[in-house]
Amino acid sequence: MRYINLTIPELCSDDRNNLSVLEIGSADGTFSKMLYDTFFLVECCEVDSNLAQVTEEQGFKTFDCDFMEIPEYEQFDVAIAIDLLEHILDIKEFANKVSRSVSKYMIIQIPNRMNQGDPNKKGKFGGHSHCFSALSIQILFDKWFRILGMYETEKGDTARGKEMLIIFERKDNNYH
Repeated sequence: MRYINLTIPELCSDDRNNLSVLEIGSADGTFSKMLYDTFFLVECCEVDSNLAQVTEEQGFKTFDCDFMEIPEYEQFDVAIAIDLLEHILDIKEFANKVSRSVSKYMIIQIPNRMNQGDPNKKGKFGGHSHCFSALSIQILFDKWFRILGMYETEKGDTARGKEMLIIFERKDNNYH
């Protein structure tokens, strides 16, 4: 959280009070609560109905569904996905959906590819469908977003060890 706490206020310092944010994979809303002090409007998307109910009870507008099922008319200035992308099966379709839904910034935290474990050893891959490098994550979103910052965290900086935090900015405002 240290890197996120340092980068988000700096990233959106000029207009953060006017930005809408969607946390994709919000779980119980712990991070969404932190975002609430920084942004104008924080919304949540959670595929687990029990967790979606928790964020709703905390007062967040919550999409109780997979991000891919959010209606196209729903638009956000910022999307944040913490420890999510490595679990997405169709990562290219996810990137396309983000490109249609996000107008300014995207913030992603993913495990460092060196911290993934061996996918051939039972129980050692943590349910991850993808393993990303700095280059592969850049290529995935390069059509729509440019990287503003990329940080490699150390064990203890994030929940589960070494990870990459990537902050993207929309290349153009013509995103619809």
